Amino acid sequence: MTSGYPFPSSWWDPARFVRTLSYFGAIPVLSEQEWFQAMLGSRANPRVDGTAWASSRGKVFVLGQVGLLSDRIRQALEQRGYQVEGRSPDQIDASDQFCGLVILPDVTQPHLGEYLNHLRPHLRSPSLTLFDFTRPDPNLRDVWGALDDVVMGGVSESHLSFVEGAALFAGYVSTANSGGFASVRTRNFEPPLNLSGSDGLELRVQGDGNRYKFLIRSESAWDGVAYSYSFDTVAETWITVRIPFAELTPVFRARTVQVSPIDASRVYALQVMLSKFEYDGALNPHFAAGPFKLKIAAIGTYQNAVCPQVVLLSPGHDQHQTWETVVRTSGLPYTILRYAQVTDSPAGQPLTVEPQGWLAAGIGAADLAAVVVQAIARPQATNTTVAIANGMGICPPGDWDCLFSRLRPDVRS
Repeated sequence: MTSGYPFPSSWWDPARFVRTLSYFGAIPVLSEQEWFQAMLGSRANPRVDGTAWASSRGKVFVLGQVGLLSDRIRQALEQRGYQVEGRSPDQIDASDQFCGLVILPDVTQPHLGEYLNHLRPHLRSPSLTLFDFTRPDPNLRDVWGALDDVVMGGVSESHLSFVEGAALFAGYVSTANSGGFASVRTRNFEPPLNLSGSDGLELRVQGDGNRYKFLIRSESAWDGVAYSYSFDTVAETWITVRIPFAELTPVFRARTVQVSPIDASRVYALQVMLSKFEYDGALNPHFAAGPFKLKIAAIGTYQNAVCPQVVLLSPGHDQHQTWETVVRTSGLPYTILRYAQVTDSPAGQPLTVEPQGWLAAGIGAADLAAVVVQAIARPQATNTTVAIANGMGICPPGDWDCLFSRLRPDVRS
């Protein structure tokens, strides 16, 4: 096992200590000063625009062109991070992939079933590529930086470079001076990444046989609680590592703490680490001091839900009831949203739902658009028909978990 990284000095390096804190903006007052950061090759208030690294959850195909409703749906999808596609289905390229299909009520295609079959191979579960290291980006050097045990008096040393279509996390980890970890971490994302629509993160890595940790931080504090997941590697072998949010261990400096589960809607930083310690003083069973290397091809999200959803908007006319039958029998996961009329009411109004029924009241275009966006990736919405309208319901505005928990799957004949 070799990384080509030289053996580090046995002496603690105070200059590297200051450079590390400077890179991550962790020196009070001074980290905000241009002159101080410039001396150390950094920049003042070194944060990262989260929208630049999590700007797309994938494409959603929108079939139809209703004016007000179409505009609101497209805006809501784009604000959620989706790319909106509106070409004719017969213009889709073989490589096109979509994580959702929205059918608006003005669709004039007489052969909707044929179009669904045409789109079927292009639909896939929604995911989000956060970092694709197979395509080198010079801006990544301003996102990821080394964070080694120099911050606690150690002498381990690492770096992140870009070789052979991957990011190479490599260095030399030493247990001298009570140290024993090396890592690379992102600067804080501002705004934080919103990964709430996913079940976890997925890594594509090639390791050296060591056990590594992946840490996620849902608070902006420099030295706060992190949520950790340990994973083993196989030397010189590419593997896919899935990190379920539900299986993350909350830690503070490698000691477990009793706190709430991670808030995946507010991810401030990501970190990859090789550490002598596992948790609460226990040793990493697959740790070896010395040179190490871990190649990372990509970091993204994954979702276990039965997706993508086909969302049909149905105002109740005879043609739309025929389309409801076509969608239900297509074999694709779907949500049918019934409504009486669309208004221009302000967004955020209370909503009432009636599974498999009809409601006479209208619904604001912005609220209906919000429901469409939520339905695309929610497993509770799979294979359901629901009438929806503005009105005093049981669920507070914006409580989507409550609203979608009231849905029930259609009974198949």
